[in-house]
Amino acid sequence: MICMSESELNDIKEGKPIPSWKFLPWIMEFLGIPMRIKDPPPPEEDSETDAEWDEARLKQHKDKIKKKKKEADAKKKAEDDAAAAKADRDQKRKEAMEQGLNLEELGLQESEEEKIIEDVPTDWLVL
Repeated sequence: MICMSESELNDIKEGKPIPSWKFLPWIMEFLGIPMRIKDPPPPEEDSETDAEWDEARLKQHKDKIKKKKKEADAKKKAEDDAAAAKADRDQKRKEAMEQGLNLEELGLQESEEEKIIEDVPTDWLVL
């Protein structure tokens, strides 16, 4: 379902005007025309280091590469931690079921994983 993003709603609450074209996605949805989120722009290509770069530019390039690697490592660690926590919970739930314990009291009742709907501005939507 198409609606305004949180930032757009806050702008309206503050009294800022909203352009009329931002209502087009709602009209398209009402007419049954499928909408999707725009594809992100392609990532910048990492250029090879140039022999003509000065030290400051070369250092900036190396720092950028280190930052990307650090972010990728942090993301992988977070995913691994989440997977380990889920596996641990599933194991505890299985053991509690085998022992006939009350799952609700243990906080191990069955639950669907939360569906996270990304909050995007309406100008990101395309046909």
